[in-house]
Amino acid sequence: FTYTINDIERSFSGDYTWTASNGVEYDITGTFTIDVQYPPNVTLSLDQDSSDGIEEGDLVVLTCDVDSNPTPSSVTLTGPGDDDYDLTLTSGVYSYTIDNVSSSDSGTYTCTASNGIGDDDTDTVNIDVEYGPSVTNSPDNLTVTEGETVTLSWTVDSNPNSTIDITDLITLTPTSTDGDTQ
Repeated sequence: FTYTINDIERSFSGDYTWTASNGVEYDITGTFTIDVQYPPNVTLSLDQDSSDGIEEGDLVVLTCDVDSNPTPSSVTLTGPGDDDYDLTLTSGVYSYTIDNVSSSDSGTYTCTASNGIGDDDTDTVNIDVEYGPSVTNSPDNLTVTEGETVTLSWTVDSNPNSTIDITDLITLTPTSTDGDTQ
């Protein structure tokens, strides 16, 4: 007897029992296991403690879930600047925690897994940390001649981008100083 399974899928993994019988005397039984191996499938997700976006100081957890058989021989997490991060393995799930996220943590993170079967798999997630404005250059007091063009500039770092509002500027309505009224 030969039994062929074409295009076997991972759902066929498991323990099986077979029985040979012909109605004479006794049946013979046995067991076997099918272990279907397959390459990794990586899902990288971002958990944060705020639903309004990621702000400086928030807690952020990157979770790298890997479905593969055999278990992965290598799981890596890279981030901005191609830095490698140490993953924690808990109950079959790999994770990396940023306790106090800052603007320097912004960027693309990539989880890669390999298990020697087929190709490695990767998934990416982008972290966009929002932070308030930091001004490193602003206008000083100016003395100008009437009729000149004045350019005011600021260097502001923020995410999202900031706007500059100018208040208490000189009133642009001329007034008479000679006492004449019209």
